[in-house]
Amino acid sequence: MRPTPKSAFQIALIAAMCSLPSITQPQSQPLSQSMAECGGMMLAAAEFLQDPEHQRELVRRAQEWASAGVEQARSEGHVYPDFFVESTFRSAFEDWLTEGDATVLSEEFRDWNQYCQSLADARGLDLAQG
Repeated sequence: MRPTPKSAFQIALIAAMCSLPSITQPQSQPLSQSMAECGGMMLAAAEFLQDPEHQRELVRRAQEWASAGVEQARSEGHVYPDFFVESTFRSAFEDWLTEGDATVLSEEFRDWNQYCQSLADARGLDLAQG
């Protein structure tokens, strides 16, 4: 289940404030999971676009999120980081896809998109929006 954008923002803020995660700071989910969810959201958004150039850009960003998520999952000690990220990515993709194309106009989508951009910025990921 995806965290609410507010709790996801709080996770990004904590991560940005600390160079290394602290054991004493609880997190509702690993950053690798958030990264995979951002990628799944981007891929679902690409499905709703009709412009092939914009679709390709969102697919590229989704792939970058997945790659960054695997790297992060490895650093978090996941035994099967590829599987963890792929399954989380797929689940997020399916969740957003079932919301329908109007979801890209929703407040929830905008909140997640902002969270994902903030997370990318905090982690130094080059996922410019166009």
